[in-house]
Amino acid sequence: MKEKWFEYVMTNKKLWTNGWTVKRLEKVKVAVLSDEDIMFDLLERHNGKTIDAETMKATDKEIYNHCISNFICNIHYKMMDLKLIAG
Repeated sequence: MKEKWFEYVMTNKKLWTNGWTVKRLEKVKVAVLSDEDIMFDLLERHNGKTIDAETMKATDKEIYNHCISNFICNIHYKMMDLKLIAG
């Protein structure tokens, strides 16, 4: 399910922040998906392991907004850690 969440972010450019590109997202993907803290927050804390982003958005907008914001921030910080974007 974590790959589905990442793909959701990759295909929804309205979620992107400054400096994001498809190439940069591809470069950071493995680091994000292998980060236990990021994945715990998304999959366990916010129940992303049993529900995809679109379904969560339709059924619980408040949790979706919180969850996707956390995920986007974590992706952004991981890009900065890897020097893919300036911090």
